[in-house]
Amino acid sequence: MASETNSINNQLASLGLNQSTSLDKAKKNNEVGRDEFLQLLITQLKNQDPMEPVKNEEFAVNLAQFSQLEQLISINGKLGSESGDLSSMAAYLGKEVTLGGDQVQFTKGDGGIVKFDLAEDASQVKIELLNADGSVKDVIEMGEMTAGKQSVALTSSADENGAYGFRIVATSTAGVEFQPQGRVAGIVTGFIPGPVPVLLVSGREIDPSEVTEVGLPSTFE
Repeated sequence: MASETNSINNQLASLGLNQSTSLDKAKKNNEVGRDEFLQLLITQLKNQDPMEPVKNEEFAVNLAQFSQLEQLISINGKLGSESGDLSSMAAYLGKEVTLGGDQVQFTKGDGGIVKFDLAEDASQVKIELLNADGSVKDVIEMGEMTAGKQSVALTSSADENGAYGFRIVATSTAGVEFQPQGRVAGIVTGFIPGPVPVLLVSGREIDPSEVTEVGLPSTFE
């Protein structure tokens, strides 16, 4: 056993490696570990005693060990990736997310949430739903609102489905019309894991990269 250990150490040294650095590199970088394993096999074959060459059975065992190493690395990589994806996606559940898109999606009358900031008190606020050509499809009246951050739950008839652009039109108490910038938001009700995971928000499948803000759900009177 001691002679075999010395032989391995000598072969590692011939590669410019030692046992500890080889193991450290293998732990830090799986690719390096596989390369060193192959280099070690090649070195064993090159430096074998011609009078006592490596037996077929021994070579087969080495190849089997390499195959097992490949499989374990692959399995660990997949498990680590899937576990990270699932835990990160699950963290969104029940949260209100603000999205970077400029359209609201209605599903059976539920249009999600629109958030905006009112620079001043408004005697009237309305949200216009826009068709693809910019024409007004419908108007949702919100009534009087005070200055500050606002969150509005969009609702319409139960048969309302589809994606629309939107425009917020407010009228100040002095009768001056202005248009606050709106942001689309919604509650995460689920997610679909996979190579390209998506969040389920107000009936839409949303790429997590579209999320610009995460917070607690808004409360509505």
